[in-house]
Amino acid sequence: MRIFIMAVILSFLWGAWWGLSRYERENPRAPKAGEVRVLAEAGYFNPTFVTEFENNYKIHLVVTEVKTPQELLRTTLSRFQDYDLIELPSFALKSFLIENIFVPLEAPATRQFSNISVDFQRLDFDPENKYLAALSWSITGFVINTKMVSATPESLSDLLQLKS
Repeated sequence: MRIFIMAVILSFLWGAWWGLSRYERENPRAPKAGEVRVLAEAGYFNPTFVTEFENNYKIHLVVTEVKTPQELLRTTLSRFQDYDLIELPSFALKSFLIENIFVPLEAPATRQFSNISVDFQRLDFDPENKYLAALSWSITGFVINTKMVSATPESLSDLLQLKS
């Protein structure tokens, strides 16, 4: 009887260990020391990107999203010390530099400037690349299927004169 009870307990422990080790291999999570707290506007960091980043670099991203650019600026000004990385639109950066909110980038981050286009380095609000690194750049535009929509052709001068 004792052997039977020991076999059951050993089987249970073996199964629990196997299940937990398999789960850990399939779902690795970085320890607390490997966390980066990020503040961004909603939708900026795609969940797939976050998952792949965490799996590739073994750093857990704690992304806090706010709904509007105004809320992003308000949160940044009031609680900037709660975040390690803040995604900000470029139009707001100069005021943050004037207020001395940012700390200088660490040496490993500055070595990555070779991966950033020269067009986005040494900008007027951070000429020494001391505080900021460009993450993305975008252009907003519209594509229209002319087979589905018809409109009268307009030149740039027509648009600037606000003709209907």
